[in-house]
Amino acid sequence: MDLFDVSRIAFRRWWVTLPVIALTLLYAYSEYSSVRPQYYSTSVVGITAPSVKVIPATRSDGSTLTTSNGLTDSGGYPLLANLLSTALVQPDITTKVVAGGGTAPVTTGVKTEQSGAAVPIVEITATGESPYAVMQSVKLTTQYSNQALRNIQVAAGIPPGQMATTFTVADAFQPIGGMPSRTRKLIATLLIGVLLAVVLAVVVDAVLRAVGRRRTGSGRDADPKDGVASEDADGTHEAVDGPSAGIRST
Repeated sequence: MDLFDVSRIAFRRWWVTLPVIALTLLYAYSEYSSVRPQYYSTSVVGITAPSVKVIPATRSDGSTLTTSNGLTDSGGYPLLANLLSTALVQPDITTKVVAGGGTAPVTTGVKTEQSGAAVPIVEITATGESPYAVMQSVKLTTQYSNQALRNIQVAAGIPPGQMATTFTVADAFQPIGGMPSRTRKLIATLLIGVLLAVVLAVVVDAVLRAVGRRRTGSGRDADPKDGVASEDADGTHEAVDGPSAGIRST
């Protein structure tokens, strides 16, 4: 069976292909129309070292004692930035944000800007169908960033005077809207619908042909003109219209 045969079957079984294609068109139109604009906004948070300068203390034995931030000593400020990025999407923060009207999903990421030294920054982005929800999600998450960083350092046992803090590099901008790409999904839906219609037409055609051949074969078996032996009332058999027509057997 080649492409020409498949096309011929699809046209012959139009009562199968047309309803399936019609349903596909209705479904594709419904999906296309249901897509809503997506809004997004972003803010940027930086991390800075403590403003208090620590002077080493001299012990009685002459040794010096210096306090420091163990997290920055271990991995520098990029470590704090990554820890903050993870903490901002945890339930303790997201619950507060949602309670304040920030129902849009929030994502965070760490970037490093080269300005003499590597300065890690945390980008906070929200995306959703409501401009208000997007704006609230970004603003509230930004507001809670300093508290989240402080909680991380408290859990690590960092002295208060050595705790790093956050500062806002860029405030959340007014949410920008845009339509998601719908063309690719629409084309894929239509192709799947047409393919399904053709497959159903071929299957239905094969079934109907098989049923037709079976009925034709049954009719021929029951026809006396085909040379099939018939039974008389006395139990004898007589072949009719066959090569041995007129010969009776007991």
